[in-house]
Amino acid sequence: MLCKTCQKDLDENSFGSYRGREGKVLRRKSCRRCRSNMQSDRYAKDPKVAADAKLAARRYVLRKAYGMTQVDYDRMYEAQQGLCAICGQLPIGKPLNVDHDHRTGKVRQLLCWSCNTALGKFRDSVEILRQAVAYLERHRN
Repeated sequence: MLCKTCQKDLDENSFGSYRGREGKVLRRKSCRRCRSNMQSDRYAKDPKVAADAKLAARRYVLRKAYGMTQVDYDRMYEAQQGLCAICGQLPIGKPLNVDHDHRTGKVRQLLCWSCNTALGKFRDSVEILRQAVAYLERHRN
């Protein structure tokens, strides 16, 4: 396929897709790289557009992944006073993550990036976490 922006003849997988009016899957006219560059240029020219897009993406993820709204998130955040539910610290540079049970999908609380990824690394296993605590206690200075 020929990209209308860079005029390169590229593989079909280099182009994004979307659903047309009748539900048919169609390919974009510009390749992914060109579209990404156009979006970056647009965001650089108008930081408000970038902020709005980031907020819209966040709302989409909250709804799709956790079945919650921004208002639901804000209520949880206020109830936790903006602190991680595990370490009790303010998050640095990133918003608190929505923690959920990977088996049931049920939302638990908000965690900082470090605590959230730590639970994931321990596969949400209470037994593995107990073993980790025992390990740390054995090797205290």
